[in-house]
Amino acid sequence: MKIRRIKTFEGGELILGRDGLLERDLETLDHFERTSRLGAFQVRLKSVKLNGYVGTFATSDLVLDILPKAEPQGTPDTEALFKKWSTAFLRMLSVVYDLSLNEAGYLSRESVESDLLEVFIRDFLNEAEILVRHGLAKGYRRIRERRQSASGKIIADASLESLVHKESMLCEFDVYDRATPHNRLIAAALAALRHLPISASLVERTQRISESYPDPCAPAQVASLLRSLVLDRRTAGYVRAMEYARLILLHFSPAQIPGERESLALLFKMNDLFESYVGKLVHHAARLRGWKVYLQNSKRFWERQTIRPDIIIETPQSKLILDTKWKVLKTPVPSVEDVRQMYAYNRFFHADRAMLVYPQVYNLSNRTGVYHAPDHELSCGLLFVSLFEDEVLTPALGEKILNYVEATTRTPTTKIQTRASGTSTNTRMNPLPTDTSITRASTTGTSTDNMLNLLWCAANSLRHS
Repeated sequence: MKIRRIKTFEGGELILGRDGLLERDLETLDHFERTSRLGAFQVRLKSVKLNGYVGTFATSDLVLDILPKAEPQGTPDTEALFKKWSTAFLRMLSVVYDLSLNEAGYLSRESVESDLLEVFIRDFLNEAEILVRHGLAKGYRRIRERRQSASGKIIADASLESLVHKESMLCEFDVYDRATPHNRLIAAALAALRHLPISASLVERTQRISESYPDPCAPAQVASLLRSLVLDRRTAGYVRAMEYARLILLHFSPAQIPGERESLALLFKMNDLFESYVGKLVHHAARLRGWKVYLQNSKRFWERQTIRPDIIIETPQSKLILDTKWKVLKTPVPSVEDVRQMYAYNRFFHADRAMLVYPQVYNLSNRTGVYHAPDHELSCGLLFVSLFEDEVLTPALGEKILNYVEATTRTPTTKIQTRASGTSTNTRMNPLPTDTSITRASTTGTSTDNMLNLLWCAANSLRHS
């Protein structure tokens, strides 16, 4: 079977007959949307609109890769651009879900020229094979079955089967084997891969690895097993393999009736992926500084509704809220909805200021605006972050964001005691921004303001002496 591969970017549109899209593909995508209600595709008469989701959708003989894109308007969709954003997406995915994609050669030539599905499956098979080589974990499980000799606990049974088969008895006992929930879930994920459009070499490898695992769990058991799954010291090596298996099983749609086709929709809302990616990098960088960071901390807002900023940072000097937005701004002017949202965050979380974080596309300068609130001095800043360095994602993005936060944080108001009357004067010092790699905010007048503050304090001190 020849596999059709389509690569495109988020927010675009696929036209029937022009982009390799067939009539049956429209029917499959429409059926997926009606059953999942995800909102990733808007199926029209002869086209499909892509709605802010990135990842891969695979079914029958089609693999559809949808990549993120934050580029100036009119940028042509070249092979180099696909390579750039393919590696960026895999890197974000590996950071957010703690996968081994970033360690398995996601920048290699083989990875970027194949589709995202095969890269993902190849790394999952690597993790499953490592577990086999190290020896699959064993554990106790309780089973109940009819036996001719007593074993474990005998269960009183008044069913029809017990009346027919009087030579056997219903027993409940523990067995120690490899059929643990971890191994059965991985086996179920391996079984799901056989229905997907992947290369013959991966199909053969999947079959070979599956032979080392116990029977897979039933599709109806997947959700309950995932909820009750516990990773302890005995299964510490299962962390990454279980994350791969979880993503596959939760996004796999088996055929429900004859004629339906199985599909795997590894699709992620790009705004949420960007939020989690920045949040993890900032959290890691803040821990090295000894700062406190809270991700997705919620509070009651109105009735049962809550508000939840992306990132809350507590430094020794102040409390700051960051909220990421996967939007391309052509001018440094946010939407009124975003500004109102940040005002609510400021008030409810008692923050000193808030900041909207956008991807840098049009070389915009960072800026800060002040709310005209009668009872509170609140502000909201715009921070445009450069995602790439030499065509790869910026490795120290979290550190650079914190450098900007630290450089632009005002020191708390200090009281200067005068010698004559004992009165105090409030002054504020504004440090100069030091990180020029992430911000081009103008510093004109900052040093002048600091000098005027010092001269004013000195004059006031002399006047009272």
